[in-house]
Amino acid sequence: MMRPPAWALPESEFRLVRSGVPVDVDGIKIGAPTGYVVCCDCGRGARNIDWIDHGPNCDSPAADN
Repeated sequence: MMRPPAWALPESEFRLVRSGVPVDVDGIKIGAPTGYVVCCDCGRGARNIDWIDHGPNCDSPAADN
């Protein structure tokens, strides 16, 4: 059986960033997901979960320590 990618493990935590500004500012309705994903451990993020450059002290299983 293949092991799932680290970001898919239950102990990996990420959050989707939601827009906090009016639609005329960023083109996204207030409260709607922006498409930006942030690691809950180190606070770094990217538009794709695989592109997150985790911090040097990140304890997330998805980090390439």
